[in-house]
Amino acid sequence: MIAAGVFLYFDGVGWRFDLAPLASTRWGWSILVRGVLGLALTAFHFFAEHRLLPIIKGADGIDATSLRLFRLAPRVGLGILVTVVILMSYAAPGG
Repeated sequence: MIAAGVFLYFDGVGWRFDLAPLASTRWGWSILVRGVLGLALTAFHFFAEHRLLPIIKGADGIDATSLRLFRLAPRVGLGILVTVVILMSYAAPGG
């Protein structure tokens, strides 16, 4: 996804490094928001997910609240990924 965002950015600005369109156009904002969401989701998986499991699980195993959290977390991640794909599709040339 990161490579796709970089490709869309450079394709949209004529293959030059210019950050101005990111903050001044709807196309740029969609690329910027997609990038931030994608990086946040990736950072969560790499740095926080394995630290949260022992806290959620606790010493007594998984309780009902933790089980609901385990069912909710993948759906939130899916929602973020769907948002990223929609924004990437919008930002694609001709989209």
